[in-house]
Amino acid sequence: MRSISMAMLLVAACGGGGSSGPPAPTCQQSVGHYYSVGCFTKDANGTPYSEDQVRMACLDALAELPAQCRDELDDLRFCFNEATAGRCDCSPEQEALLTCE
Repeated sequence: MRSISMAMLLVAACGGGGSSGPPAPTCQQSVGHYYSVGCFTKDANGTPYSEDQVRMACLDALAELPAQCRDELDDLRFCFNEATAGRCDCSPEQEALLTCE
């Protein structure tokens, strides 16, 4: 799955959502916020991904992820949306998404 491999390369920022709370922010909203506060994602070599690349990976994941992994993607979008300058670590949410089957 292309979206999962792109998600594996995302290295970033913060904390929690899930299906019992409010709806997750959109890819546009969450990624836009994440980058607007100075956070970014990068590949394994440390090269930053553009905001557009991350937004497209998020949209691809929405279309391609199995239904049982939607909560993990929602949690990552919540994390991106809750990031603040200096608080950009979403690695627990990313790891949960990457290990979801």
